[in-house]
Amino acid sequence: DIKEGRGKLQWRVEWAARWAALNVTVEPFGKEHAAAGGSYDTSKVIVEEVFNHPAPTPLVYEHVMIGGRKMSKSKGLVFTPRDWLEVAPPETLKFFFFRVYPTKHKDFTAESMPRIVGEYDRAERIYYGVEAVGDEKAAVLLKRSYELSQSRPLPSTMPAQLPYDFAAVLLQIYPDLTAERALEIMARTGHLKRPPTDLDLARVEARLSQVKAWLSKYAPPSAKIELLEDSSKAAPQLSPNQREALKAAAHLLRSRRDWSPSELNSAFFELARSKGLKPPEFFEAAYLALLGRRSGHWLANFTLALGVDEVAERFLKASGLG
Repeated sequence: DIKEGRGKLQWRVEWAARWAALNVTVEPFGKEHAAAGGSYDTSKVIVEEVFNHPAPTPLVYEHVMIGGRKMSKSKGLVFTPRDWLEVAPPETLKFFFFRVYPTKHKDFTAESMPRIVGEYDRAERIYYGVEAVGDEKAAVLLKRSYELSQSRPLPSTMPAQLPYDFAAVLLQIYPDLTAERALEIMARTGHLKRPPTDLDLARVEARLSQVKAWLSKYAPPSAKIELLEDSSKAAPQLSPNQREALKAAAHLLRSRRDWSPSELNSAFFELARSKGLKPPEFFEAAYLALLGRRSGHWLANFTLALGVDEVAERFLKASGLG
């Protein structure tokens, strides 16, 4: 009611009025508003000639897609910032936008969150010089995108990283996993090579909470695992060479207590060849013994997370040669 000082401006006039009232200098908007004679062109004339205020610099961006489809609230195809923040840190959302040019469309699915967060974690490692990248131009872009994604000053050294997909594995092995226990496992698997800090603890705690939400709402069947209750049930699916290899792997695991992931991985490869197996054939046997399926997370890390004695016992049972 105009008599009571209440009303609503039409869209293009309102946009121009907001620019003037809020002193907007840059306005990002979707490409549909950038068409000739469209919302931006009209509002630009209004703000300059009616409100006597300079139009903001336009920043046109492409659509954000979900699995190749445009977001649509009416079709239930939406993923809001609140949804994102439930399963990933806020910095990853900003990085998702900063890492590619605004004029390129962006596509993601909630199921692919481990990959998206993994790309952010990689940029963090490159920023701190922990990981090298051959393409210097790409390295500069990743480092700057990482910087722009931050909401608070960066620490002088890189905080501990618990990989998203590894956290998903740990939470399914240990449903009541705490951040403190996770840090202990990370020390065994080589993800943490120094005493943990308060920041490390806070980051791991947040990562576990986010991954737990992702597992319950968005994780695809391929990401779900369950330890085989009785590893001996895997025996009928194994060849004689695979059973021999699992028995040898059990003895190998028990031969020392200070395995590093890379050393254990190399040892698995050597053992497979010594038993007349291609490495994939050995890993298939190992996953069958542990999970009852033919593939899984990186076996060396999985073994160190579950514990070498536990894995050795399962290998022996599956081999039937204990």
